[in-house]
Amino acid sequence: MNREDLELYVTGNFDGDVTALEREIADDPAVAAAVADEARFEMLLRDATAAATFCVACEEIVRGERCDACGAAVRPGGYVIERVLVSNAHGRMYVAHDADGKQVALKELAFVQAPSQSTIDAFEREAKFLRALEHPAIPRFVASFEEGRGVHTRYYLAQELVDGTTLDRIEQRWYTEAEIVDVARHVLGILVYLQSLSPMIVHRDVKPANLVRRADGSIALVDFGAAYVDGATAGMTTVGTFGYMPVEQLAGIVDATTDLYALGASLMYLLTRQEPWRLAQTKTTVNVAAPLRAYLDKLTATDPRERFASAKEALAMLDRREELVKSVSKPKRSRAYHAVWIATGIAVMGAGVGVGVAMRKSRLEEQKKAAAVTTEMATLRVVLPKGIEAALYIDEQRFGTVRNGLEVPVPAGLRDLKISSGAARCEQKMRLPAGKITTIECIIGVVEPSPRLDNKTSVTWSFKSTPF
Repeated sequence: MNREDLELYVTGNFDGDVTALEREIADDPAVAAAVADEARFEMLLRDATAAATFCVACEEIVRGERCDACGAAVRPGGYVIERVLVSNAHGRMYVAHDADGKQVALKELAFVQAPSQSTIDAFEREAKFLRALEHPAIPRFVASFEEGRGVHTRYYLAQELVDGTTLDRIEQRWYTEAEIVDVARHVLGILVYLQSLSPMIVHRDVKPANLVRRADGSIALVDFGAAYVDGATAGMTTVGTFGYMPVEQLAGIVDATTDLYALGASLMYLLTRQEPWRLAQTKTTVNVAAPLRAYLDKLTATDPRERFASAKEALAMLDRREELVKSVSKPKRSRAYHAVWIATGIAVMGAGVGVGVAMRKSRLEEQKKAAAVTTEMATLRVVLPKGIEAALYIDEQRFGTVRNGLEVPVPAGLRDLKISSGAARCEQKMRLPAGKITTIECIIGVVEPSPRLDNKTSVTWSFKSTPF
């Protein structure tokens, strides 16, 4: 009798002749002893498994406060992690519960090096925002805390758990026009609240992935990590998601129209299930009713002076225009529809030379004056390993999150480029020619032990650039 059959017998998985096997165990002391050994080993294994903690992210056994395999936390701040909602290069969003069993959404920020003061300030700013906000469609603040030191530092933000599905994940090929109007009304209601505060708050990252549809049909706006208080110094750092940002946001300029543009781009995504930047590249046309076309055009106008001046105005127009609601509720007739293409600011951003940007000055100034600024732009095409998202830095300033195949408009000239994703980083100085596309490919290189990193490995990337 072989050892494998004995193991299967002890675990109850033996599918052979059980009667013959048990007769052999009874007749042969050596076989009986082997079965006893297998039984003892199985009991020890079961005890060890029962006592072990398994990672909710990768299901490996966890021997400490954090999984050695993937780095996921176990009990940060006394919260018990139940599952991972989202994971990317910058951290994770968990579902967790406290000692009383109350569930929260626990946001974790992780770092490949000790966090900078600007990163710490951004985290504290988000916590401060959430403490002050009181709206049924915005998750309530619960707690914030820090664990670890140096490269092992982790920042946590516990918020009300919004039970629902983000609009980018709802399994539906595209939204109907009536549903688009409904989404717009929900989101505009949230933006009206944010813009009514003193000072006004600009979310700066409105997109389908940050809009959660609850079971009752209402929509919540989450992730205030990029939020901006009107009147503060925005600087030249770009915060947001490519394709959903208006042109002026690339220069760090935001106002009440910024989130309206992002809402318009989000609605186009829901209509087509294509990212706005891809719509612009492929010049995709979308058939919508003429009143809805005009409304989307106004939301996503390249010049901020041509957009709705505020969320309140956009919502009022949505409520007033009965023909808009009626047109999207009637059976479709092809002759009543026209083509709309959200090229607008996205096409301008990728066009190359002479990008005209209409900027609005701070609301703290006595008057808003728009000035045209012309910048020579280059286009950067990013090639990354499949499924990887990374942070792009230009001249030491964070420019935004990029993914494979994305083409982003950047200032032309000699630039210090850096791409960072988790433990992988690559950096190189190169000249970006105006009006041309430069492809940068990040290639995974050497993998070697690195005791300073949680995952015990250091992944080196290298650039391969191809201007054409």
